[in-house]
Amino acid sequence: MRGNKIIKTCPICHVTFTVNKKNAAKIYCSKQCQMGGRHTGETRICIHCGKPFYRPKSRIARNEKYCSSKCYYTALSAARITKICPQCGREFTVKASEADRYTVCSRKCRTVNTKYVICKRCGKVFRAEPDLNRQYCSETCRRPPQYVTCRKCGKVFREVPSMAQTRQFCSFSCYRSFYGETVPEKRVRESLISLDIHFIPEAPVSRYSIDFLLPDLNVALEVDGIYWHRDPRKDERKAIFLQGFGLSVCRISEIEITDNPDLPSLLIQKLSPFLKSSLCPLQPPLFHL
Repeated sequence: MRGNKIIKTCPICHVTFTVNKKNAAKIYCSKQCQMGGRHTGETRICIHCGKPFYRPKSRIARNEKYCSSKCYYTALSAARITKICPQCGREFTVKASEADRYTVCSRKCRTVNTKYVICKRCGKVFRAEPDLNRQYCSETCRRPPQYVTCRKCGKVFREVPSMAQTRQFCSFSCYRSFYGETVPEKRVRESLISLDIHFIPEAPVSRYSIDFLLPDLNVALEVDGIYWHRDPRKDERKAIFLQGFGLSVCRISEIEITDNPDLPSLLIQKLSPFLKSSLCPLQPPLFHL
């Protein structure tokens, strides 16, 4: 016994070793000797100091290459390179494998040229591009959403600020049903009644609305006002869509209605290609509401 140490001899390798009094029951010098030399671990060579070291089976999968943390950090420091920060001129070290990723020493130096602006609307500090004169942090702050309540159906819809003061309806159908029919449509309706032609006003067909649907003729009679029918491409798309439902489109313009005193005769002339022969019974309509 030497002080608080106890000298013992390993019964396997016969090596003399010392233990503390609290470990007096220990009789082997190492884990290998305790297992009688039948250890399932692996002995490796440290790639830094060259000394052999033992790792048990549970740690073999870690692929450890250093015998201790001291060798690991010593080898790690040797694999670092020194660079000079272009902003502050201070030297800093980085891993050799990551040298291309770092050009400055800190986040402060990286953001020294970053432009920060205070939003004029909400007061939030945001990062803006140096070459752009941004004054708002987001599109919501730049153009706050404005909501309008439809006068017809009560639906609340979003509108751009430039149109929020003038737009009062969510759709054209709500506008038409709120104000009623136009003067040209009124004259056409009276003429259809005088001709005893069955019609359905403002008949909905999917996303479109037909001015006058003539179900006995499978005809969609459209009254083209000067203001609402300025784009012929929209009318063409609508006609192609209605043809998919088996409807033929017949159009009569507001100018024709205004300049013609005998509107019933004009309607007969417009609908003559769709009228059936008096000798043939009317076929059932292809379109049903």
